[in-house]
Amino acid sequence: MAGEKLFCWEMTFDDIIVFMASTEKGLAMTGIGFKGEDDSLSYFSRRFSSSLVVKDRGRNMQASDYIELVLKGDNSELKPDLDIKLSDFQRRVMEAISAIPYGSTVTYGELAASLGNPKAARAVGRALGSNPVPIIFPCHRVVSTVGLGGFSSGLEIKAYLLALEKRVESSGPNL
Repeated sequence: MAGEKLFCWEMTFDDIIVFMASTEKGLAMTGIGFKGEDDSLSYFSRRFSSSLVVKDRGRNMQASDYIELVLKGDNSELKPDLDIKLSDFQRRVMEAISAIPYGSTVTYGELAASLGNPKAARAVGRALGSNPVPIIFPCHRVVSTVGLGGFSSGLEIKAYLLALEKRVESSGPNL
């Protein structure tokens, strides 16, 4: 992504805003905040050279549509095109969290065990902390044995997403 133009957009859902940044190849990064906190241009301009960040809804439409479906509880298998760099271990972790059902959680240790190494809970946590596209890969569904654990967009957002999923699940998809 260094030196590449980023096409950004944001979408709102319920009380949150999801920031998206795509390259020519696909979605490269997402961020999540509460409504009214920011817009995508300022969110990504703080992280990258502002001369490389432009607003472009069209390049993020596929990702926006997918994220909305996921937030509504639609377990869509058709992920948007991605332009992310992951190690083999990170890729395995992201694939594993993609299988966690909507509205469910697993612990870092349980996820590590499912990958064949029950002692790798901290490595799993580090891989999740570097997830460039939360919601696409639902890292908020992985929790600590004694609480929420961590989340790149903050624990308030993680708690909100988990509560949203419980609420949508109890009322049925398509909130």
